[in-house]
Amino acid sequence: MKIILDPAHGNETPGKRSPDGLFREYKWSREIINRIAGKLKDKNIDYGITVCEDTEPGLKERVRRTNRISSGVNDNAVFISIHCNASGDGSAWMKARGFSIWTSRGKTRADEYAEIIYNEFDKTFPDIKLRSDYSDGDPDYESNFAVLMCRVPAVLLEVLFQDNKEDVEILQSEEFKENFCECILNAVQLIINN
Repeated sequence: MKIILDPAHGNETPGKRSPDGLFREYKWSREIINRIAGKLKDKNIDYGITVCEDTEPGLKERVRRTNRISSGVNDNAVFISIHCNASGDGSAWMKARGFSIWTSRGKTRADEYAEIIYNEFDKTFPDIKLRSDYSDGDPDYESNFAVLMCRVPAVLLEVLFQDNKEDVEILQSEEFKENFCECILNAVQLIINN
């Protein structure tokens, strides 16, 4: 199985930062993606990264790159896009907190993968709020976000809120970063063995 890692946005994307401007989603996401990639490499798990540059290539280009990276493995791959959530317009600190995961609409294999990641996050971080939508029987939210429309099962993680002071403190802590990357590695190993 091939793991396709997709970092959030680009350094010029408006609003993708904490209200004080000190936390930048693109930078945090790329750090996490690179750490996860190192862990996958250590375990000899095949992976690819959609965006290595700091700028935003565009949503269609992300899908094109994902499809190119997954070429030859058919749908024996999973696309994991890692973001931080926000509940406001970026100008003020907000109260919303927690972790959520998204897939495209309808029942697909991505729903199974999302549930594995969701459960692994819950096991790793029992004190962090989980946000969920069980209206169709599983915890993921569903929307046809452009990056989820690639040809492989795709999930998008919203890891805490970049406009919540407490969540930003957690996101910046070395302990959280390391444990989160281990959490994703564990989930990937469960997905591969699923």
